Amino acid sequence: MDINSPLSEEVTRYSNNQNGVKPRDFQANNSIQIRLQNEFRKCYTDQYFFEIKRGEIPGKGILISNEDAGLYLMSFDLKEPWATHRKYQVFDEKYADLFARPEVSADRIVLCHVIMEVIDDFSRKLENKLFSKYALTKRAILYIIRSIIEKDEIAKEVLTKPHMFVRDEQKRNYFRGCIKKIVSDIIIDINAEIREYGEDFDYRGKLRDSKWVKDLSNKVVNSFLKLVERKRVTSFKEEWEKK
Repeated sequence: MDINSPLSEEVTRYSNNQNGVKPRDFQANNSIQIRLQNEFRKCYTDQYFFEIKRGEIPGKGILISNEDAGLYLMSFDLKEPWATHRKYQVFDEKYADLFARPEVSADRIVLCHVIMEVIDDFSRKLENKLFSKYALTKRAILYIIRSIIEKDEIAKEVLTKPHMFVRDEQKRNYFRGCIKKIVSDIIIDINAEIREYGEDFDYRGKLRDSKWVKDLSNKVVNSFLKLVERKRVTSFKEEWEKK
């Protein structure tokens, strides 16, 4: 049997599952994961470490696991934050869609991580505390941020040249500040939308419902864009060009 055949791969996966090997472990030696880890070592020495397998001795810097990276990309690139509770998909059926695209790089992952750091900081300002602590809430906000960036004049550069915004530490900190401005504004609208459901609303079910998340995103994004148009808040481009 050809060791590279689909059947051979399925046999290997079955054997690994029987032995307690997780899909993440199975992909640890994948050339894509090794390339990304090497990119982190080259471009973010002692700043970030990309963990690609369980039990790995981490290098210096902030640790980003490839599982977290996959969940970022599922929300930011695939635009499916409602599916991120199924973590196993990151290294299974969605693996190629998440990691095998040419635009996926250490820079893109760091860009998403920086945005998520800001979201983590601001999530405490969400009024519904159970909603604020739920992981899918933060990934839904990441999806909303992507939708806002897409509509900005500088969007093409953010999405196609992330290194321009995060590889240099000074620029990365400035990018973080620009994202803080956006998150600070949209948290107000998210609170207003969620307030209508009361404290006991089914946030778990809603955040796993693609239609509900898309509707929430559309309302928040449209509200933000109206404020930009009225000059009541600044766009990402305007903030970035202040530097």
